[in-house]
Amino acid sequence: MTRRPTGLLFLCLLSCTVAGRADAALRPAGDLDFALGTQSGSSWAGRLGWELDLVFARLTPEMGVGRVELGPVPDKEGFEIWRGFAGGRLAFGKGIAPSVFAHGGYGRLSTVKALPSEVATYGVTLDGGAAIELTMLPLIDFGLHAGVGTLLPGSAADARHKTTVYAFAGVQMTLRVPAF
Repeated sequence: MTRRPTGLLFLCLLSCTVAGRADAALRPAGDLDFALGTQSGSSWAGRLGWELDLVFARLTPEMGVGRVELGPVPDKEGFEIWRGFAGGRLAFGKGIAPSVFAHGGYGRLSTVKALPSEVATYGVTLDGGAAIELTMLPLIDFGLHAGVGTLLPGSAADARHKTTVYAFAGVQMTLRVPAF
């Protein structure tokens, strides 16, 4: 039995029909976060998306790159994740807009010990969460967001690395560039 990708086909058709509308906008964005896992740390991400203004919501397919760093602290190892990702966010309303987001991608986890040795593994990255966006100026959105992310080790050889889970919360700024 073969499965038909009807959901993917629907999204492709929706994006083709909406992309030519004058209310679509390019959205470069950046995040700066406080991250928390077994230790505390920081993270950042840069995203580039295309906002589609739908009837009751705004859909933004996006892609980006990000980094998470936790630890190290004395006698404990920390880690660093570099990742590339794609996904999207769905915002409801204008002015003050609650939104949800989810991304999937591929990344590199470096385990950094307090000593100068490093072990690396690669795998699938996932993150998701919620945000509140505030449009203060016509072209700029500011917001607060929180979520959870993970890196899943890529192979049995990487079994020495457990699945890494971290939480993050921070601020985001999005520039809204009107479509041509």
